[in-house]
Amino acid sequence: MTTTAATAPAASERAPVPTDYSQGGESGDLATLLPPDTPAFIVDVGAHDGISWSNSAYFIQGGWRALMLEPMPKAFAEMQGRYAGNPRVTCRNLACADRAGTMPFVLGDDHLAMLSALAPESDSEAETESGAESGAGQTIRVTVETLTRVLEGEGWPRDFAILSVDAETMDYEVLLGLDFARFRPRFVVVEDYGPKRPFV
Repeated sequence: MTTTAATAPAASERAPVPTDYSQGGESGDLATLLPPDTPAFIVDVGAHDGISWSNSAYFIQGGWRALMLEPMPKAFAEMQGRYAGNPRVTCRNLACADRAGTMPFVLGDDHLAMLSALAPESDSEAETESGAESGAGQTIRVTVETLTRVLEGEGWPRDFAILSVDAETMDYEVLLGLDFARFRPRFVVVEDYGPKRPFV
């Protein structure tokens, strides 16, 4: 279900939200940095179930407009159910990268499968049908889109507050898929990884 982006309140109209679900207190830290006129829009790439270690749940509770992107079917279903009654939250079952299409997605072996990630085609051998849920270490195929096209499709504003990316070593590829001349998040939150290949 898609709602219009114009429904989000101004930052100055939001009530404080004390619950911070982020892994290291990132949401609370961000909240202290946001000026009163901040446009209350957040994009969460790799949103998982929408609550576990979430950088966006804090702001959703404060009435923000949120776009939540998650490729893993089970986690997406949980997130979609969690926010089904919230017209300010749009959930999309897809991954983001620097190109569109489908890609292998390897399910993590941690208890919430939060370490799941897109994988190069050459790294994937045992694949299941798209959308089917598999056990840890198994591979499924998921829909992949560039973030620019996703935001354009949702009618997202150019100026928005936060882009949170948690794509398990694919954060750089997510950012490559965003046209920063078209969309300008004021804050970008990513994880810190070493390079996957040598710089030349």
